[in-house]
Amino acid sequence: MSKYEPSKLMQEIGAKLYPRRYRRFKDLRSFEDACEWARTLDWQKNPYDRFLLRRELLHHLESTEFYKGGLNIFSFASRGEIAAEVERLMDEFPKEHKGMGVFAYVLTALPWRLAFRHGVEEQSRLAAALRKLEG
Repeated sequence: MSKYEPSKLMQEIGAKLYPRRYRRFKDLRSFEDACEWARTLDWQKNPYDRFLLRRELLHHLESTEFYKGGLNIFSFASRGEIAAEVERLMDEFPKEHKGMGVFAYVLTALPWRLAFRHGVEEQSRLAAALRKLEG
């Protein structure tokens, strides 16, 4: 059985029609590096550090969430709503999650908060299961 090999022309056409998804974010830090970098920022008192952290968070969300197959926040929330939620989560950053860091906290909490707000996910899976048993 021979394996189909696309020609150079087909590869060139494909690269123009379907560019590599991370080409826009080629200088993006890895998740671990970004978490460590975010710990060095004084984002609560310095507006420029806050801007840098917010931009890095939005770039990470766009580079990963937009292309993954699971809970894609870009399918049910606008970019403006996502940016506003990032700001709100940064403002509400709980002290008990300080060990986790603001970067990991926002990237973890944001998809679920938006999914709950848009009704994509139930607020509590346990409550949903109990409703099914009752009804």
